[in-house]
Amino acid sequence: CVILFLSAAYGNYVGGIDAPAMLLYALAIVLAAIVLNTRVQMVFLFLSLVSCMGFGLAHAGGYLPTPRSAGTMFANRVAIVFAALTSISLGVWFLTNQYQRSLVHVRKSAENIRAIFETVTDGIVFTDLSGNVLDLNDALVKLYDLGSKEQVLGRSIFDFIAPQDYILAIDFYQQILLGKTGISLECLSTLLKGHEPIVLEVNAALFLESDGRPAGFVSTVRDITQRKHIETELSGYRGHLEDLVEERTAELKEAYSELESFSYSISHDLRSPLRRIDGFMNILVEDYADQLPEGGLSYINRSRENIQHMSELINDLLAFSRLIRQPVNCRRISPAEIARSVTNELKAGEYHNRDVEVIIQNLPDCEADPVLLRQVYYNLLDNAFKYGYLQGKTCIEIGSKQDEAGQIIYYIADNGIGFDMQYATRLFGVFQRLHSSKEYEGTGIGLATVERIIRRHGGRIWAESEVNRGSTFYFVLNEQ
Repeated sequence: CVILFLSAAYGNYVGGIDAPAMLLYALAIVLAAIVLNTRVQMVFLFLSLVSCMGFGLAHAGGYLPTPRSAGTMFANRVAIVFAALTSISLGVWFLTNQYQRSLVHVRKSAENIRAIFETVTDGIVFTDLSGNVLDLNDALVKLYDLGSKEQVLGRSIFDFIAPQDYILAIDFYQQILLGKTGISLECLSTLLKGHEPIVLEVNAALFLESDGRPAGFVSTVRDITQRKHIETELSGYRGHLEDLVEERTAELKEAYSELESFSYSISHDLRSPLRRIDGFMNILVEDYADQLPEGGLSYINRSRENIQHMSELINDLLAFSRLIRQPVNCRRISPAEIARSVTNELKAGEYHNRDVEVIIQNLPDCEADPVLLRQVYYNLLDNAFKYGYLQGKTCIEIGSKQDEAGQIIYYIADNGIGFDMQYATRLFGVFQRLHSSKEYEGTGIGLATVERIIRRHGGRIWAESEVNRGSTFYFVLNEQ
């Protein structure tokens, strides 16, 4: 391009506005457009206009002394012809080289595409718009157990689909032709004689002519027979599992009904005899106290105390049964308010004459059942009041903290008598006590109730303690 431009400029310098020179300008501009880019083409166009008009006006005004003679014109023509032939030869060489490189690139791309086409595990088939097979890969040949591709080329793809799915397949390809995407076809396929039909999953798309018109379909074909067998087996297992769930649900309903009957029995059939026994013993003491020896009266009083304890056990067991069956109605509540209410109730009631200091930190709100969470704080604080009494002043701290995962952990710590951690696994069992009832009152239901409530809130509870150095009970709700 530069050679052509310089030759044209020399021609203008010698002969003014000259036709051969204009031809060289045109060749330079055309080659710049073909070989380089539009920006360079515009640069050569601008320079050509400036050169042509500049030298032309200079000649017309007599500013260039170059004489216009036969000798100078001959040299001008020779230079122009030489430059034109050289530039054209270089342009042809460049275009030929680019063409050869493009052919190699296209051939390499075609080989790579063919290699992918032949190595994928799914079958791939090209058909025209009528469904006649144009090409297919080795995976499809193996799928149909064919000897060679030639057995399939030219045949209709619908020949390999079971008759009952023929209309379904035609409708599928019509939808693809109308431009619908994201659909697939599941159909039975007929193989060679002696083979069982298989289930195929077919996905398809249009491939186009150079002018954008549809030329045919490219389809991927996958054998999903084994997957269908597995789905059928899973469906059977699912049905069996649903039957088992229904059976277990019926058993649970029956057990629940029995539990209701048991609770009723405890409430009426057991407490009534206890009340009668206690009443008879009370009559015995009131009417025949002067006839009973001192030892007999002692036995009667101890019996009445055990009857009272048995009644408390029955009441706690009934309360425990009701709590574990009560529905959980969670809402946003303030644990601090609940802890403060329970503390005031305990201080005003059974522990009104005891020296107890309770520190309640700012506790974050939580999602919980207010009635059940109040029972949790009541039972835990009642234990803290109870087991801290013999240590002089009882100090209780109610607070919360976050673990590394950001989970809120609520806790109640006291300076009470504590317990040996080797017995910690017994804490939350029904009727499990770590201290005798002679030293501390209770039935062994309180912590079991707490553990069930926390578990029904999707949480957990645990404790840390040392003998004579206090205890700390931790719990989380809706554990992540």
